[in-house]
Amino acid sequence: MNNTARNTKAHYKGSLLKRLIRESLILSCLSSLSERIIKLFGSGIFYIIFCGCDETDAYLKKGVIGRLTAKTELNTRIIRPFKFFFASGIEHSRIVSFYRRIIGRLLAVSIRFYGILICTLGIYGVGIYLAKMLSYITETPDTNELFWSVFLFIAGIPMLMSGRSVSAVLKTSRFFGWFFVGILGINEMALREYKKPETHGTAAFVLGTVLGLITIFVSTPVIAFVFLSVVLCASILYTPELGLLSAVMLFPIISVRLLAALLVVTTICYFLKVLRAKRNLRFKTADIFVLFFGFYIIALGLLSGSGGQVRAVYLLCFLAVYFLIANLIASERLIKQTLYAFCIGSGLSCSLFILQHIAGGIENIYIDPLLNLISTSLVGKSSYGYFLVLLLPICLALFKTNNFKSEKAALLVLSFLTSACIIIMADRLILVSAYMAVFLYILFAYKKPISTVLLFSVISPVIYFWIPFIPFLNDIFSQTYTDLMSGGTDKLVGTVLPTGVGIGDRIMLLALNKTGASNYIGNLGLLKRLIIEGGLFYLISFLLAVFFILQRCFNYLVRCKNTRIGFILSAFSAVLFIFLSLGMFYDMWEDIRIYMLFWVVCGVISAVKNVYGRTAYLKDGEERE
Repeated sequence: MNNTARNTKAHYKGSLLKRLIRESLILSCLSSLSERIIKLFGSGIFYIIFCGCDETDAYLKKGVIGRLTAKTELNTRIIRPFKFFFASGIEHSRIVSFYRRIIGRLLAVSIRFYGILICTLGIYGVGIYLAKMLSYITETPDTNELFWSVFLFIAGIPMLMSGRSVSAVLKTSRFFGWFFVGILGINEMALREYKKPETHGTAAFVLGTVLGLITIFVSTPVIAFVFLSVVLCASILYTPELGLLSAVMLFPIISVRLLAALLVVTTICYFLKVLRAKRNLRFKTADIFVLFFGFYIIALGLLSGSGGQVRAVYLLCFLAVYFLIANLIASERLIKQTLYAFCIGSGLSCSLFILQHIAGGIENIYIDPLLNLISTSLVGKSSYGYFLVLLLPICLALFKTNNFKSEKAALLVLSFLTSACIIIMADRLILVSAYMAVFLYILFAYKKPISTVLLFSVISPVIYFWIPFIPFLNDIFSQTYTDLMSGGTDKLVGTVLPTGVGIGDRIMLLALNKTGASNYIGNLGLLKRLIIEGGLFYLISFLLAVFFILQRCFNYLVRCKNTRIGFILSAFSAVLFIFLSLGMFYDMWEDIRIYMLFWVVCGVISAVKNVYGRTAYLKDGEERE
């Protein structure tokens, strides 16, 4: 009797709104109808088409290539022995052993060694700057040299006080351990404790003196940049995940050239790890179609002019991030680190955008260099609005699934910063796209399509009615926009549909002149650009790659019981759909960093499916086998 009363009381617990929703006949019918729609994708033809990634992977494995390798025993007789022989030969070579000793020495050296080196370089930089100022022989040096020399000297002073080794600091320090081990993916198991870290003060002073004397001919910032680049390359060679996560974190705030160089170094280091059998390289069905798209880019780049060849190289560099994420991000911890690195870089970019908005009209010698750096990043480009639209559902999903108070607060701040930047941009397209991205995220995440569509069909007219009464929204939506002018590209599409003209605007203008169309490209959508540059098969290869990636995503969304990962994949699905929708009318790859963001999202989807694929039926809290 008491249990019955307690259950009845618990059933009627909650607010009035929750009870009305739970007991409403109409809403119950809508909910059951939504469940039936979702079940359609759980089996049958809809499952095979939209969620059948496991079947396509199995067919690929057991298809013509699989049967051929099974009959000839190619894998067991030739490939596997060759891989073992090649990997063992590289692993026991003198170059690898020398590299290991160098890395071990650099990690075992105390922090004081680097402090002496940096302080010596800074002192020599200041001295040589003053000597150039007082000399009548050389030109007046740049003030940046003095600034960087003083900065290096000040940065090296705290390092003189520490006698601990680098590995000990990375392993035990809260901040450095959180940033380098927790975010950038340095393997904590590789950081050994050394009982007596050596300082080597004389060697540090001599090396600092040599670098300081070089400042006579080369500026201090260049020397510091080269030194940091060498250290970074050595670290990436040791841990390729460091380069990948650094690229994911820094891509909104660094230049395209630096980002491409970082990805090239990371890709080379990753392949060296594969040759040493330290990392895996596997291909699923979606990966093969992405690879076909990459081969198409290579072929088009070879046939294009100089400008097109350069862009094709950049396209290949940023396409490599998909394969790096799909293969290197091979654990739950690395997936979490990838998402955190992305959020940190996004938060920095939003802060820089707000700073640029506030200080854009201020002339100050201290702010101008920072504003110049911002202008070369994604923050200073018009495509930054697309980045904010794609960022918003990811922020909401991570905020929903995170249970730690500090991280939840940080994600809430990031969501507010993203929303503030969208409002500051004062662009109607960006606002509407952000609204649609949130709608798609909720549609995929809660798996109630009928209820979600009805809810937004009620909310949308209300928002539209209130727009004139909200000052900043009224100003944004009352602006007049020019029509989408396509120039002469519509005529060009029908002419070059089979083969395309090549990559780049220059070769596109030449093709427009040959066809007698208007010498004006206009507002060109991404999908139309793909047709013009590579023809119909170029577009089909891209759409097939995206389709099979979405197939992997939908497979997990329909069949998984892990709601935390389901919310994150729902956000990524919304990102891909809003990207393709905008790509029908706008060139989403105008800034190539948005192109990289697209493949980052695709790579994370493949990585999540690879990591969680075997445990797709586990509920939250259950243990894995």
